[in-house]
Amino acid sequence: MPFTKLDAGITDSSLWAEPEYVRIVFITILAKKNHKGEIITAYSGLRREANLTEDADGNKFKKAIECLESPDLESRTKGNEGRRIEKIDGGWKVINHKKYRDFSYSSSPSALKQKRYRDRNKKSNALPPLLSLRNGSVSVSVSESVSVSSEEEHEKEMSEFETARLTYPGQKRATETEFVLFKKNSKYKTILPTLINSIKRQMAERKTLSAEKKFIPTWKSFENYILKEGWNEEFMAPLVVKPKQQGQIMSKAELAALADGTYDEGKDYAKNKD
Repeated sequence: MPFTKLDAGITDSSLWAEPEYVRIVFITILAKKNHKGEIITAYSGLRREANLTEDADGNKFKKAIECLESPDLESRTKGNEGRRIEKIDGGWKVINHKKYRDFSYSSSPSALKQKRYRDRNKKSNALPPLLSLRNGSVSVSVSESVSVSSEEEHEKEMSEFETARLTYPGQKRATETEFVLFKKNSKYKTILPTLINSIKRQMAERKTLSAEKKFIPTWKSFENYILKEGWNEEFMAPLVVKPKQQGQIMSKAELAALADGTYDEGKDYAKNKD
């Protein structure tokens, strides 16, 4: 399950002098950011996640984002003028993510031992295959650990999956748990690039049904959505138009009706015939 480091010194920082709603939004961002320090979500999505109790003017969330994106002359970190987050395509990025991710919070023997182990693994992944001479012939020894390219591919897939996951309106669990479940589908590599578009299509279809005051099924949990392959669901039946008789051309009125979705095969469009 993903987790985030929270520096104990945060209570001594200039951030802690800001109003409580600024602190709540920033902690929410820390909890939701991915391995790159990015939170990929819409403005309304992050506002919902922060779950602020708004005041009369309803501007707490907006003020919090503006504060976190603005320079802070009292910040202990002078880079980027003390800004804490920056807007990126699709969401925000925590500016000091890498600094605090790489910071060692413990000098205990066990923590140092774990660090040495991680460092050795990084080196072994970076080294080329080892050559050894056996019985006059050269043999190649390849590490059984995960290669760097495999790790990069996993991170790319995880990021793409997280973007689609955050778009999904239904109830969600932990990203890692749902990603493992998703990868059990033998076609997941083919499905992943189109997953977010399938979700957006279904959201648009539900919006149309709502405008027409038609029944709209509730969103499944994202776990069930994956298990049931919910990306294949269509909430609106496709419009089927029987071909015109040979040589007969559709009028502009008929084409316009097709375009706006109001085409009725039984309707007489002769009055509007060109």
